[in-house]
Amino acid sequence: ESEDSLFLDFYSPVTGNWFRVWSAGGGSCDNTMSQVLIPITDPLFLQKGFRFRFYNTASLYGPFDYWFIDYIYIDTLRNYQDFYPEDVAFAGQLDYVFKNYRTVPFNHYIQNPLWFMKDTTNLQISNLASFDRFVQSSYIVEDVDNNSVVYQSAVVNHPVVPANSYYSILFDNTGWTFPTSGTYPRKFLIKYIITSTPDILRSNDTLKIPYTLDTYYAYDDGLPEKAYTVYGNQSSVAIKFEVPVVDTLRSIWIYLPPLVNNGNMRLQGVVWSNLNPSTILATTDVILNTGGWQKLTLSPPVPVSGTLYAGYKNLDYGPIYVGMDMNKNSQQLTFYNAGNGWSQTSYSGALMIRIDFGNSTTLTPPDIPLPPADECFSIVQLSSEKILIKTDKAIQNGVFILYDATGKQVIKSIIQGSELSLQRGNLKDGYYTGLLLPSSCSRKILLIK
Repeated sequence: ESEDSLFLDFYSPVTGNWFRVWSAGGGSCDNTMSQVLIPITDPLFLQKGFRFRFYNTASLYGPFDYWFIDYIYIDTLRNYQDFYPEDVAFAGQLDYVFKNYRTVPFNHYIQNPLWFMKDTTNLQISNLASFDRFVQSSYIVEDVDNNSVVYQSAVVNHPVVPANSYYSILFDNTGWTFPTSGTYPRKFLIKYIITSTPDILRSNDTLKIPYTLDTYYAYDDGLPEKAYTVYGNQSSVAIKFEVPVVDTLRSIWIYLPPLVNNGNMRLQGVVWSNLNPSTILATTDVILNTGGWQKLTLSPPVPVSGTLYAGYKNLDYGPIYVGMDMNKNSQQLTFYNAGNGWSQTSYSGALMIRIDFGNSTTLTPPDIPLPPADECFSIVQLSSEKILIKTDKAIQNGVFILYDATGKQVIKSIIQGSELSLQRGNLKDGYYTGLLLPSSCSRKILLIK
């Protein structure tokens, strides 16, 4: 939005003051990245204790006022033409091993793993250098639950990755499937690795994609970069799902961004077997749009198989906004009806609408937390009113801070030892980020009443 701005300040140890050195104004949503070079030449900053900070102003009209900052590179002997570091890195939109979904129910997967798996996963790398590069690629599949390696690929050579350009690597998935032993939720991790020499930054040569197979189908990754709505009284939104087994569908989950939705709006979950003609299989109770992840329970549950459509019907006139993940595109599976029949949406992205075949009251995120290199912690929601913080080891005079989706601090508490119990109070449903100091480890949690 036009009133949003991003600022960069330098701190001078000499004066003890911050100085603004650069800024950028907001505007319409822009998915492109721009490189900016800022010289550090003033003696006020060339001192021990120099620091810099980014901060932004925002309208707070929903959790969508994001600026993405990447690849901060400070070094000597650089100049205003130094746009091409000798680095090869993973870049671009993620691709996954499943044909359409981000995650699938474990009990469905084990009946026919190959039905869900793609033959290849297409990931992009970027050669930032001004000359062609020789690159090698490989990947490892890990069973997180059993701390074991499921599959390790051969190393593949890519002789010519063009200078200052993107390059697609197809990783072959035909030699393996996720193990079918155990019970849900099952957790796995795939590590994709590229190697090139010389390379100034090795940390961006490994891409880790976690998978959690629980009881639901999801197209989204759990984070809403945008919001989607359809105007009109009694308007409806539906997502197409393919279910290759016979099972009982019990609920629909919908993410409703709490800062842009009217809590007095009513909606009803709907499952259709067909949209043209519109054929309803089941509906849920009417709920108020209170924001966050909403579970719409089917009453009674309905047996399904094959093609179905799941979504909601807006029972009021005002708009109901649904979270949209911009890292995956399910546009061809998304439909709306504003009163003139069903049409495919014209917007790219993946709506945060999921179908669940289990009885859980909370969602296990598709993205499992990755173990950090340093001391960290876990967050457990013990009940609708209580949160438990458990650190990897006992600490003294630690500080735990919880931030909401807008970056606002909502909880701050001293932690002694290895556990801290907190009351949730009036925190709304949705995603929160916890920060542990002094280790600076952070964790994400989804809170649901």
